[in-house]
Amino acid sequence: MMRANRKIHKAKNIIVSVALIIILIVLMILFSEYSSTLPLRIIISVSIIEYILFRILSCKVDIKLKSDKPYIVREEKVSVSVVINKRSIYPYKKVEFNLKYKSKYGQGERSKRIVLELNDNRIESKKVVTESLPCGYTAFTIENAYIYDILGFGSLSINNISENVNVMVMPTPKPIDIELPKMPFVSGDESEIFHEDRGRDSSETFEIREFHDGDSMNKIHWKLSSKTDELMIRDSIAAIETNIYVYFDLSKRINIDEGLEKSISIAYEMRNLGYAFYIMWFDKDAWTLRRSLVSEYEHIENAVSEVMKYDMYEVDENVEKILERFMNENHEVYNMFILS
Repeated sequence: MMRANRKIHKAKNIIVSVALIIILIVLMILFSEYSSTLPLRIIISVSIIEYILFRILSCKVDIKLKSDKPYIVREEKVSVSVVINKRSIYPYKKVEFNLKYKSKYGQGERSKRIVLELNDNRIESKKVVTESLPCGYTAFTIENAYIYDILGFGSLSINNISENVNVMVMPTPKPIDIELPKMPFVSGDESEIFHEDRGRDSSETFEIREFHDGDSMNKIHWKLSSKTDELMIRDSIAAIETNIYVYFDLSKRINIDEGLEKSISIAYEMRNLGYAFYIMWFDKDAWTLRRSLVSEYEHIENAVSEVMKYDMYEVDENVEKILERFMNENHEVYNMFILS
């Protein structure tokens, strides 16, 4: 397939080159009377005609970004794919653009000028690798994109550019020792402390299994059943109760990468020890604490990805009061309450 594309690309280049040679011969015949400026006039004329062909044959070009992975860990270099849809038989030489990216928890916006050589695929995907980025979400966008003619002199602006693409950089869990002498007991009404989405019980869990005789038809998971060609049901299991909290600190008083790394390390070690627990964080927009139950390893990644959607904040007396209220109303949890 690649060889066939190269042959087509080579054939197009030959056709364009032959057309330019024919034009050159015609111009030499027209300007048969030699003068010292004849070569210059011919070169200029050929360049102008080639650029006119470039403008006529060029259709609407699309360019968009695509994330290669749903998330990466902090030590990895981030890569995104640039997808170019040329919609034309013209053999373009290259595409050039500014790749801008800004991390939610980083400082300032960064930019790289990218030049990608093109082949003859109608739709091409090129991978662009950047340096390692801080934890959290990083938004990538393309600006000032241009596509160039076969000679690399003429260019057209690409106006049809897709929206931003977000890449999530997860903190890397590391080995950590935790000692939990006993299971804690919580006193106080937590419903007044935590913001819970209405109609959603964060402690209620479900299992997916095959349909058995006697199961209620109301429990059938129709969407999953259509994919597996077997009747599957979504069955609730015993609610999980836990009074252990792992706090993810998003305040500006700490190094966010180190804080997230320590918190996720604690979370994984808690699962290694067999505990269910809550991941907790502060929502500065709603001025409330939020939490997400973790009873399986995959819950950690889901919870941390949710945590990192929230903004960092300055710690003031109001924030301290909310955290202090939690500690006071749950005083028996104090020694068990794990802070990053």
